[in-house]
Amino acid sequence: KGGPSFGAWSKVATATAPATLTAPLTSGEGTYGFYTRASDTVRGTQELDLGQAEATLIVDTTAPQSTAGSSTNATSSQLLSIWASATDDASGVSAVELWWHYAPPGSSTFTPWRLADTEKYGSFYLSLDAGDGTYEFFSLAIDGSGNREATKTVADTVVTLDTVAPTVSVTPLAPSVKSRSASITHVAT
Repeated sequence: KGGPSFGAWSKVATATAPATLTAPLTSGEGTYGFYTRASDTVRGTQELDLGQAEATLIVDTTAPQSTAGSSTNATSSQLLSIWASATDDASGVSAVELWWHYAPPGSSTFTPWRLADTEKYGSFYLSLDAGDGTYEFFSLAIDGSGNREATKTVADTVVTLDTVAPTVSVTPLAPSVKSRSASITHVAT
């Protein structure tokens, strides 16, 4: 078990051919290397270079971790880029999913979470087709052993889409006044 170089070799099974050998994987997560050695009564034991494994196996029971983000938290463009980064210490990340949901302006009621896309490297390009409002996103990673990150309860990143330009209206002033101050009424939306 180990990384590119393994620790000391240990004999794990003996069998008479033809046979299937079962090896205990008792050292926990990581990479296990295996080699076989054959012997017969005429020629003796076949010796191998013990520095090389004939086969390797990765034991990985831990889910990967990921996070998503955006370069902005507010935009007027319906086209958005979201990045996601993910890590896995044993079998590596095989895919990253991006999930989203949406609430219209002035509402705190969101749609159900939906899968936007799945990518190998976590760069997502989306069109915010639900319209103006708040979009929340989270990523979920899957590793090479099939372990899946637990579904998140809080968004990794939040982006507000606002495509409506603000407006201002001003109540006209009287053409002339006797005082040195004027009161201006305006409304901005």
